[in-house]
Amino acid sequence: MRTWGSIALLVTLLAQLAACGGAPPKPLPAPLERALQFEQDGARRYARGEFPAAGARFAEAARLFTAIDDPDAALRNALHQARAELADGQAEEALGLLDRVQPVAAGLPARSSEVLPLRAQAQLALGQITAARATLTTAFAACAACPQQAGLHLLAARLALGESHAEEALTHAQTAAGLLTTDQQPTEMANAWRLQAEARLALGETTAALTAAEAALDLDRPLARPEKIARDWLLIGDAQKVGADEATALQGRRAKNALIKPLRSRTVEQSTLSSPLRILAVADGKTASALAAAAYRRALEVARAAGLDPLAEQARQRLIAIGISAP
Repeated sequence: MRTWGSIALLVTLLAQLAACGGAPPKPLPAPLERALQFEQDGARRYARGEFPAAGARFAEAARLFTAIDDPDAALRNALHQARAELADGQAEEALGLLDRVQPVAAGLPARSSEVLPLRAQAQLALGQITAARATLTTAFAACAACPQQAGLHLLAARLALGESHAEEALTHAQTAAGLLTTDQQPTEMANAWRLQAEARLALGETTAALTAAEAALDLDRPLARPEKIARDWLLIGDAQKVGADEATALQGRRAKNALIKPLRSRTVEQSTLSSPLRILAVADGKTASALAAAAYRRALEVARAAGLDPLAEQARQRLIAIGISAP
C-alpha cells in the first residue's frame, strides 16, 4: 500500500517547488537552497516511485535543515523519509526512524499529528496488530477534526480487514470516502474504493465489490500506479470468480430441478443425472470464469512489466487455481 499521507507529501512539496520556481526577491542562503533542492528532488523521485532514492534525498535534506537549526523542516523531511521507507516495504526502518523523531515531534504540535498514523501503518505492516490498534485509537483521540481523519479511517479499514472484521472495515472505508474528494485526493479515494471492494468481497457482496474495484481502477490508471492497478485487477478477478462460482451453482440447481421434476415419476436413479448435470455445470463455469481469467491475466501483465514479482505470483496462482496454465 502506498503510504498514508502521500498526497499531503506531494501537495506540500509541489507547492514548495512552485514557490521556489519563480524569481525570488533575493537569493536564498546557499545552505537553505541546498536543503530545499534535496527535498524537492526527493519529492520528484517519490512521485516516480523511486522510494529508496527518495528516502535518501529526504534524509540528507533533514540533515541539512538540522545544520541550519530548522527543526520543523528537519522533522518534515524525516517524516517524508519514513513515508518513502514504508512505500518501499521497509517498515522496520520506518518505525525506528519514527521512534527517533518522536521527542522532536512532541514539541512541534503541527507535525506530531503526522507521526501516529505513520507509526500505526508501520506496526500494521510488521504484523503488530495490537500495537497498531492502540496507536490508531490514540491518533483518533488526538485528531478529532484534523486533515488526517480520512487517512486514519483508511488505516483502520486495513486493520479491520486484517482481523477479518469486514463490516467494520467497510464502515471505515466508506467514512474515509465521505471525507475525500476525487478531484483533489484521487490517490486516497482510490484506496478507499479498493478497501470497500475487499470488505464487500469478504461480506459476499459480489456485485458491489466488483463495482468498487472498477472504481478504484478508474482512478489508479490516470495516476499511473502499477502496483495499485495490478491489485485492482486481482480484486476484479476475485469478484468475477466468486460471481462465476455462484452462477455455476445456481445453474446447476436449476438444471437439476428441471431434470428431476419430469423424471421423478419414473423413479430414475440420481446417478443417471450426475453426468449431464456435471457437464452443464462445467460448461457454465468455463464461460463465467473467462472474465476472471482475463482480469487475472491483466494483473499478471501489469505486475510483470512493473517488476512486481510478489503480485505477479499472486496473479499466476489465481490463474492456476481456475485451471489455466501461466508460465
